[in-house]
Amino acid sequence: MLSPPIPVTAHHLRLPRRTEQIGTAVASGRGHLFFFLFGLPFVAIGSYLTLIGTRNLPVDPHSVHAPYWVLTACGLSFAAGGIMVWGMLLRSWRRQRRSRELADADPATRVYLDYPWERRGVRKSPWPPVFKALGGVVFLAIFLSIFNWWAWLSPSRVLFIQILVSIFDLFLLWALFDLLRKTFTALKYGPSELLYGSFPAWCGKTLDLRWRPPSGMTRIRSIELTLRCIEEWSETRGTGKNRHKELIHLQLWTARHTATRDNTRLSNGELALAFVIPEKAPGTRITSDEHSFYWELEVKADVAGLDFAERYLVPIYAERDLIRLGSLTQPR
Repeated sequence: MLSPPIPVTAHHLRLPRRTEQIGTAVASGRGHLFFFLFGLPFVAIGSYLTLIGTRNLPVDPHSVHAPYWVLTACGLSFAAGGIMVWGMLLRSWRRQRRSRELADADPATRVYLDYPWERRGVRKSPWPPVFKALGGVVFLAIFLSIFNWWAWLSPSRVLFIQILVSIFDLFLLWALFDLLRKTFTALKYGPSELLYGSFPAWCGKTLDLRWRPPSGMTRIRSIELTLRCIEEWSETRGTGKNRHKELIHLQLWTARHTATRDNTRLSNGELALAFVIPEKAPGTRITSDEHSFYWELEVKADVAGLDFAERYLVPIYAERDLIRLGSLTQPR
């Protein structure tokens, strides 16, 4: 354990370039139905175009003004959009079902109603980001193939369109580079793990953690560990057709420690940490219809070659929130 424990202090900071939503709305059958119906037209239209493009649905050839493979690409792009919405719905439903199962097995631990925690800790595999990046590359390649045909192979070729499409093609190259980087990182390091000293941890008390680095991490120069309390919500921006929702992440409380070869030693391959959590700091509130709050430990390691970076959720709750957790409705 670090001595003395690291104090957590208030420090408001907008966290940019974050797209992953941690918080989730209180379970609602209407909400699930809305997202299912929202994705349905995309899947239906995409399937229709794909069947035409693969010539499994006969149509008048004179009504087709593009190569069949272009219709297939259009159909797959549309369908992928709807499937992505359904995938989000499925992940939300599975998480809520897991929370119900854990809460039923241990009724005294109300925090399970908020999130399906693992009591021991959290193990992070490097491969899910790789698969997500791979899906992004495939989707972007199919989507951009339509516009590349329009810019370079269609009868109505225009220089401005060719320049514009070439710029968007650079995004595909960047996505491919990002995929390769994440793949090499996953192959090099392997899984890592954060172990909780107690479950759950409470505001006003000391938080004990143990971090197990991945087996492939060698020749470590330094490790930067940052504990954060984050508030997350969505804001509607723009008007009319430009109206969209933007995900906001605001850091409220934080503590940071830099471990080097000189000031830190691994015990049994683990790095022990201790933080003093203020009693007035917000407790975790992942399941919420408005603003969500959660704590995370971000680990960044400066090593030879590819650097390591990972985030782990930490179950820090406030006793004053137990009544709210008990009132969360979980439909069966």
